[in-house]
Amino acid sequence: MIPIKTLVACFVCLALAIKVNEWLHIFGFFDPLKSHLVINMKDSHLVDK
Repeated sequence: MIPIKTLVACFVCLALAIKVNEWLHIFGFFDPLKSHLVINMKDSHLVDK
């Protein structure tokens, strides 16, 4: 069985990661994942034509 402390720590880390991600979006910082997806979509679009 996983210790409660470990679960709490995981939950806190996850919540922090989500909060940081929200702040990055609010402040308009570079979002590598989104940019990567957009680039991939553009590339596949170019390949289709």
